Amino acid sequence: MDNSNTRTHGGCGLGLAICKRLVEHMRGKIGVDSEPGHGSCFWFTLPFGQADPQLENPADEMPLPAGLRVMVVDDHAINREVVSRGLTRWLAEVETFASGAAALDRLSATGPPFDLILTDLQMPGMDGIELARRVVALPGRADSKIILLSSVGGVAAIDGRDRELFTLVASKPVMQRALRRWVMAAVAGATLPEHPQQRSAQAPTSKSRILVAEDNLINAKLIAALLLQGGYASDLVANGQLALRQLETTAYDVILMDCQMPVMNGFEATRHIRARFAPGHGPVIIALTANVVAGDREHCLAAGMDDYLPKPVCSATLMDMLDRFTQQSIGTAV
Repeated sequence: MDNSNTRTHGGCGLGLAICKRLVEHMRGKIGVDSEPGHGSCFWFTLPFGQADPQLENPADEMPLPAGLRVMVVDDHAINREVVSRGLTRWLAEVETFASGAAALDRLSATGPPFDLILTDLQMPGMDGIELARRVVALPGRADSKIILLSSVGGVAAIDGRDRELFTLVASKPVMQRALRRWVMAAVAGATLPEHPQQRSAQAPTSKSRILVAEDNLINAKLIAALLLQGGYASDLVANGQLALRQLETTAYDVILMDCQMPVMNGFEATRHIRARFAPGHGPVIIALTANVVAGDREHCLAAGMDDYLPKPVCSATLMDMLDRFTQQSIGTAV
């Protein structure tokens, strides 16, 4: 376990390396002007063309209804933070809950009512569908507006009767622009047409299940976006202990495991996972590490990992590695 200040507060320089890579990929320039005793100024420039006015969506600029109260239900802390952060920025009043049972307790108690409920599909104990069934069965809640979110391709498997429980069904990871449109559509009782690019970007084509264990929210969201571009859906957890807990309810083909995380690091989590499964079974574990030095790969393999990727993660390298491992891992994560 690593409880150093750099793991708690950041400061290892990885963020600057990621920024440099991103800016250069967008044909921009990045630099720093620094003078001892006077501080530093970090800057970057990017070339942008003029936006096509026809692509602008006035609904994206419209404020949400004043005093909108939203309940967010998801067992993953990172997912709750991503959704609630956007809603709060748009001046909505948000309450978050880590389970369907906790959400039901709040709905059954006295207190201000909610205008909208956003719930994850797959949660231990009570999934999003069962939560919706119980919500609409509560006195005065039959017309509740509920948005269902799923990150593992489960949306397509929901039958017609269950779909009627929800005002809108959508896929994760949640992009802020799309989230705003979903909320506005649900509140207005309308169905917004899905943009073709959003439809293709949020329709994973691979049946492989991938878990990303990464404590840095920005890194986790970036990796999830890269995976989605490559046709893979993913779940996110913030440390090794949460990864072990997630494996109790969901079978994954691949785990992308950060090596240095608070609470439980990737090496310790990997040892627990390997002890849980018979040899040759269980998920493929790919290490994510910012320490690219001689012997790193051997250290990861000795801990029970199958391979490793250096940070910042290169999309092409990630996809090549997943293509190599996913076919052999499907059916072994039992």
